[in-house]
Amino acid sequence: MKINRHNTAIKRSKLSAPTKWAWKHNQIRSKIYDWGCGRGDDAEFLKNDGFSVIAYDPYHCPENSPEMVDFGQIQTVMNNYVLNVIEHKATRTILLKKIADKISDKTKVILSVRGRNEIENNAEKKGWKAYKDGFITSSNTFQKGYYQFEIEALCQRFFDVYMSETLSGGTVLVLTKKVL
Repeated sequence: MKINRHNTAIKRSKLSAPTKWAWKHNQIRSKIYDWGCGRGDDAEFLKNDGFSVIAYDPYHCPENSPEMVDFGQIQTVMNNYVLNVIEHKATRTILLKKIADKISDKTKVILSVRGRNEIENNAEKKGWKAYKDGFITSSNTFQKGYYQFEIEALCQRFFDVYMSETLSGGTVLVLTKKVL
């Protein structure tokens, strides 16, 4: 089945809730890599606020792929709602490991996901079809929701959880590289 992940990226007129939360809690440092930026709206808002931002999305902003970026200077990696749209468990794990392998010990990762209850309520209201551990939406995208404990456990394989907060409809985490 072909999933249209790029169709989940929405146009924003203001900062996304997790980015706003991280900014308000002083968790965003000046050099940012927005890994899975969608249409790049958070990146643009942050650039306009004086941050240095590199935005990457495999469909909307493919020119800044992680392989092309020197992560030595990156202080913050943003990864908002990306894990929700990946239909393969193994690919989610690979993404988290790739981020952990790229960042330095001083880099903070702001990662957010939509909550399981929000996704399941939308699935019921909109008639989404169950698929793997999530749902296929009416626009042929994939959505998987997470409980807070579930996303924390997944991230703890590669990161230390510095902060974790439930926001309306989801969870935002501040992660640091796991020091072994």
